[in-house]
Amino acid sequence: MAEAKRPGLGFPQVFNSDAELEAAYRFFNNQSLSFEGLLAPHIEKSLERCRNFDEVLCIQDTTTFVFSGEREGLGYINSNNRGFLGHLSLAVTRSCGEPAIPLGVVDARTWTRTTPRKSKDIPQHKLRRSGDCESLRWLETVQTLEAQFGGIASPIHVMDREGDIYDSISTMVVEKWRFVVRCKSNRVVESEDPEFHLLFDALDGLSVRCRNTISVAPRKASSLPDQNRTYPARNGREAEVCVTATTVTVKRTRNSSKEFPATTTLNVVHVFERCPPPNQAPVEWILLTNEPISTNEEVHSVVECYRQRWLIEELNKAIKTGCVFEKRQLESYRALQHVLAMTLPIAWSMLLLRTQSRSNQNVPAKTFIDPLRLKVIRAHAVRYKLPETPTLRDVAYAIAGLGGHLKRNGPPGWQTLRRGYERLLTLEEAWEMASQTCDQS
Repeated sequence: MAEAKRPGLGFPQVFNSDAELEAAYRFFNNQSLSFEGLLAPHIEKSLERCRNFDEVLCIQDTTTFVFSGEREGLGYINSNNRGFLGHLSLAVTRSCGEPAIPLGVVDARTWTRTTPRKSKDIPQHKLRRSGDCESLRWLETVQTLEAQFGGIASPIHVMDREGDIYDSISTMVVEKWRFVVRCKSNRVVESEDPEFHLLFDALDGLSVRCRNTISVAPRKASSLPDQNRTYPARNGREAEVCVTATTVTVKRTRNSSKEFPATTTLNVVHVFERCPPPNQAPVEWILLTNEPISTNEEVHSVVECYRQRWLIEELNKAIKTGCVFEKRQLESYRALQHVLAMTLPIAWSMLLLRTQSRSNQNVPAKTFIDPLRLKVIRAHAVRYKLPETPTLRDVAYAIAGLGGHLKRNGPPGWQTLRRGYERLLTLEEAWEMASQTCDQS
């Protein structure tokens, strides 16, 4: 598919004739196609890669896709923007002391808001009855993944603060589904001390179990007001943090249905920065989990699980910056869904290359890269030639070199990787055509 060969170009630039362009638009708008069906082959391949590991992290995140102009079927992002939402789950390796390797998208779902978002104060069980409870996506994704991973690997579900929902967390505890969720709400806890009945109170005065240095990624201000309030702009830096841990029993929230347990016992890991730089908010994570915390190594492992969550943020950048998905000019939600389904495998490939270009891991390239592609790279990569047994890092730099990357500029970014990836796939197509011509002569 031409979309895969030139992910950064507009469709009129991609296709060679008006007939090809018209055929592509008909394909994207085909009523018999579905987002789930188009993405299914990639999910199947992702699960196959997961089979090589005993444990994997399944990182969930919701992102918004905003489009200009009038498009059929798009909904509200906020009062000024239209688009749709996507909830993605990315499988990555659980690597102790090593950067995690993205294994692929294992679940994805999209939806639109036909009206501006309702008040968050409406009880979830009332929204559930009306069919308008967006928070259900977190638990539904976990349920889907648990069914998919049966006998493949043990998934650990990693979620940011949006996933801090009593219904989901209590269900995962009952079902013994493993998770690490960043806490958002100061929940009511059972306590013998009447003065300390909130979760955050239970964290005061705990002894430090371990210390760590974590990288805080820079973050630009968002154009969406809600996002900017929750995730303000910040500078990148290294932060020295302390880590404590305890066990608490939290009570069911008033917004939850009585079908869920009245109380749930959780392990809590508190990560905090005592001395942040001037004018910078301190790092603080309160992590809810059912992973063990008996030893310092187990506590550290919980922190490491959550630290890998940034990879799904990078996947979102690969979709929006690497594949410029929000620049697509298709005129309906259905067509944009179909393009997203074909974009996700490309975005994962670019994410894999980018993360490995920043890693010193010696992951054999043949584990993830098709033999034909390695052959093409070996023949055409001049700036960064492949060694006899290349690693993924070698391949990432070779592809970035095809896009004009210079090593003195540091690790390759999305733009050079995109240009290199486009050139590689064009070369690969020419290679296949030449091979077929030789076979026929």
